[in-house]
Amino acid sequence: MVITYELKNSTNLFIVDIFKVNSFLSSENIDFPKCIFQLMDKSLSESEFSEIIKLLINRNCKLISFCGSEAEHYHDMADYCIESCGNGAGVMTTYHDDETSDEIANFVVNGISTVNSERLLLITEDCDRDAIKEELIKL
Repeated sequence: MVITYELKNSTNLFIVDIFKVNSFLSSENIDFPKCIFQLMDKSLSESEFSEIIKLLINRNCKLISFCGSEAEHYHDMADYCIESCGNGAGVMTTYHDDETSDEIANFVVNGISTVNSERLLLITEDCDRDAIKEELIKL
């Protein structure tokens, strides 16, 4: 499932289900400079997660922000994967385990001005009821 929106600042927001993101990133030839990973449990294996991170790097992702109750866990895994793969130079990672949805949305859209904001990818476990999605649409 992929949902798209155009935000008020002309950023194209792509919302993808966490279990469909591999096929989406593999089939689409689109760069995603910014990505928000909304994770509430440890449902992804290390190999599944590493594959997603490598696909994001190949799509020229420069900012990957993790949020949710498992944000720090996945952030640490991402840092290890980025260091291990060798082609992740310039990729920033952040985690937000105690911030509100509006703080996370504002940080990703407005907080890092050095990263192109043309497209934003939100990877989530619930595309229909994601609080960060709702905050991004308001911006």
